Amino acid sequence: MHWNLEHQDVFTHWHTEQIRYSDQDAQAHVNNVAFAVYVETGWTSLCHALDTVPGMRDPGFVLADTTITFRRLATWPGELRIGSRVIGLGADFFHIGTGLFLLDECIGTGKTELAWMHDGRREPMPADIRARLAQALGA
Repeated sequence: MHWNLEHQDVFTHWHTEQIRYSDQDAQAHVNNVAFAVYVETGWTSLCHALDTVPGMRDPGFVLADTTITFRRLATWPGELRIGSRVIGLGADFFHIGTGLFLLDECIGTGKTELAWMHDGRREPMPADIRARLAQALGA
């Protein structure tokens, strides 16, 4: 299924984040590093809600890939609504889609892949975790 991450109605999980003064570049626009932090905040918040937080656990999920698409300029001050949802699921990974919204306008999107690792290599995730992610995908 294709999810249009620029539309708020596709998201199942929300997090609110303040744009900080330090998020700006020399032109007083929110910089690329801040966009990456916002996307990370979205997917980690969703993982926490699903009890699939990546970390120092082995076995566990690790960040395998992330892509961020800049859509519009943003400036300080402001309050972002960060929407996230599971958008894909495989035997040893899942994908999260993230949308960044300022005053109901999408300023950026992100796609993140988290892979299940054990002893330094990818392998199929446990059935109970996969079932929880499959339920979130279908939500």
